[in-house]
Amino acid sequence: MHQLKNEISFYLDQNLKLEVKGDWQVFPVAVRGVDVVGFRFFRTHTLLRRTIADGYRKKVKKIKKDWQEMTTSQIINGLMSYTGWMKYADCHGLHKKYITDQIKMIAKVTCLNSGIKKPVI
Repeated sequence: MHQLKNEISFYLDQNLKLEVKGDWQVFPVAVRGVDVVGFRFFRTHTLLRRTIADGYRKKVKKIKKDWQEMTTSQIINGLMSYTGWMKYADCHGLHKKYITDQIKMIAKVTCLNSGIKKPVI
């Protein structure tokens, strides 16, 4: 890996006038995964970045608690954005745990009240 890094650094320097960041490191992908664009990629699966999963939990709890005071867009956009994230990750358990019958009912009522024909969840 170190030899490849040296070859890549030389190529970038000579041909593209670019430098590799000085504090680069090789880390165990099997344990930490590769953290890119909101996901942690492992060899066998993909997870949401922890901060995004935490944001999802907070959003669902807020909707559950304050949904009657929230606007339609706050509810629908919040649920849709995280549903989109989870579509590309292996987090069925996270989704199942937090999208309860109560949240499904809130989404359905919000959609019907705003003229949206199909609930988001």
